[in-house]
Amino acid sequence: MSLTGKGPRIERFGDIAEVIPLPNLTEIQVNSFRAFLQSDKAPEDRENVGLQSAFKEVFPIDETEKGRSTGLVLDYLEYRLGEPPYTPEECREKDVTYQAPMYAKLQLIHKDSGLIKEDQVFLGDLPLMTEDGSFVINGADRVIISQIHRSPGVYFTSSYKGIKKMYTGAIIPMPKRGPWIELEFAGGILEMKVNKRKFPVAMLLRVLGYDDASLKALFTEFEPDMELPEDKSAGMGADEALLRLFTVLRPGDPPKRDKAVQYLYGLLADPRRYDLGEPGRFKMNKKLGLDIRANTLLSFVDGQFKDEGLVPTIRYLLALQNNSVDGYLRSIVSEHFDYWMVSEAYGSKALKWKGGLVDVINALSIQYKDKDKESPKFYKDAHERVKSYLEQENVASIIESGFDSWFDEVAARLNDQSGSTRNTLSRQEWLNNRAQYKARFTRIPETILQRIKAAETEKVSEDDIDHLGNRRVRTVGELLADQLRVGMGRMARGVRERMLLGNPDAATPTKLVNNRPIVAAMREFFGRSQLSQFKDQTNPCRTCATSAVSPRWGRAV
Repeated sequence: MSLTGKGPRIERFGDIAEVIPLPNLTEIQVNSFRAFLQSDKAPEDRENVGLQSAFKEVFPIDETEKGRSTGLVLDYLEYRLGEPPYTPEECREKDVTYQAPMYAKLQLIHKDSGLIKEDQVFLGDLPLMTEDGSFVINGADRVIISQIHRSPGVYFTSSYKGIKKMYTGAIIPMPKRGPWIELEFAGGILEMKVNKRKFPVAMLLRVLGYDDASLKALFTEFEPDMELPEDKSAGMGADEALLRLFTVLRPGDPPKRDKAVQYLYGLLADPRRYDLGEPGRFKMNKKLGLDIRANTLLSFVDGQFKDEGLVPTIRYLLALQNNSVDGYLRSIVSEHFDYWMVSEAYGSKALKWKGGLVDVINALSIQYKDKDKESPKFYKDAHERVKSYLEQENVASIIESGFDSWFDEVAARLNDQSGSTRNTLSRQEWLNNRAQYKARFTRIPETILQRIKAAETEKVSEDDIDHLGNRRVRTVGELLADQLRVGMGRMARGVRERMLLGNPDAATPTKLVNNRPIVAAMREFFGRSQLSQFKDQTNPCRTCATSAVSPRWGRAV
């Protein structure tokens, strides 16, 4: 206190004035753990992240296995955390862990009788974070080091084979959430590598509904005069290609369609087993100029697999390999219309009519006439013409009128009843969706214009995998959720065994669940993991550095 009674006077002798106050250097860790717990939200308001997502991915647990079934399903309702028995200071004095009991409300459903048994099950003690971002484990302060890893998404790199520069593509999911997928050229054939097994990517595209003509159009899009090597899957239908693909990925297993569908679904289409995550989907959409929200590479709708980003990745890789920037810009138009018509308007094999894209171009009043041929085609500067066309003032009215004529023309081609081919629309189904298709149709040109402008700025280019923009930090919440998934997965296997071997009538959630795998997973993570380190308390700067500034590099898969 000064003599004037106005408080202490602070003298600054430095040349640089303080612009902002000193930030909380452990705020990232604390906020990550809060988002993991979501303890401040009601159970029905919790988002599907952190601890909630771990429960949602493991449950419901069904005991059906190899035809044996007793009609039991164990489902998850909510979780809660009890009060910790000691404060952090008391835990340091008593050499115990600062933790809180974790309970889950589960219900056991008997499918046959409809009987539901609900119970609250103790799943072990969950260590809690202190206010300074550390954990008290057996009386000692520990911190969980953030991990920097390669961000999920799609990446394109190059290497030399002799004197020829070859490009490869890699689709990377979240760590421990699916296999890495690599696309590379071998003898002129584009191959896909999944789980150390290679196969021609054309085989998977045939599963998605591509035939010989569409595959040729895809692979020769950027070099029309290119001669394609012999395709061993030529003439295969979707089911035959699926069985052939299954024999490659699972040699020794009997090739049955149900097993093949189940395996491919679990490999690339099941959100529980393959997940790009929000970061991966964001980077893929940004790199390829897409607007897809699914976090899987494929989707399974109405008994058929559909693409969620694989084909645009192949197109980008082909554009890189053929050094065709203009070709990639031209493909933007066809890619959007093809994806919409095939996936949403028509279905995979609804209308095998040639010139579908040409009809859409005609509907948009965009005609490109080749001097030597009568058929419409794109010139080398097609993207420039499309851009100038879409920037007209009255383009909206032109597009709407073009849609009306195109919609009626397509309706005339359809039959009164749905065809034998899957996803074939009837005339009435087509007419009933008029408003929906018109809204989507009129939005596509604006999306194309945005993509063209973005592609002109970024062009097609390979990625620098060592750039920090392609790296991502995994904080304590994400790391802990992954470890919990491992423990809950082991617990789920034990639950299934008890369902099959025990008495179904006497089964209850408490009797079925054994929390030892979860407790062991938590003990291993906090006690023996390389990411769990003793807190360096030499001085305040070292304390902050240990918990916030020292990331551990790794592939984290």
